[in-house]
Amino acid sequence: SLVDEVDQDILLVLRDGRKFVGTMRCFDKWANIVIENADKNMFGGTQLNATVSLVDEVDQDILLVLRDGRKFVGTMRCFDKWANIVIENAFERIFVGNKYCEIPRGVFMVRGENVVLLGAIVSLFMKKNIN
Repeated sequence: SLVDEVDQDILLVLRDGRKFVGTMRCFDKWANIVIENADKNMFGGTQLNATVSLVDEVDQDILLVLRDGRKFVGTMRCFDKWANIVIENAFERIFVGNKYCEIPRGVFMVRGENVVLLGAIVSLFMKKNIN
């Protein structure tokens, strides 16, 4: 969790590949992070907003893990300034051991404060074409 990183020196790597080293001072529930002593020549200020990167996930297949442990897979369609997310063709994925089943949920809206993890899903077909 981010709580463990407060007042620690951290390396922050952004989606576009830029890297910043500094002391993490605080964060909020939207994952806005304040870094002190960061190289200001690399960016305009010392506050970075992690929700900006959600733009890259629109119209992509994603996996959401919620605070209550539920997992959803679907196509992200939109989000707002509170990181509320709408996914289309959503499936709730339930794991039992190494196996899982999917329950269709259709269009699904998730409050941003309930999202623990959001990640893009890359199919095996895409991985073969990238390599």
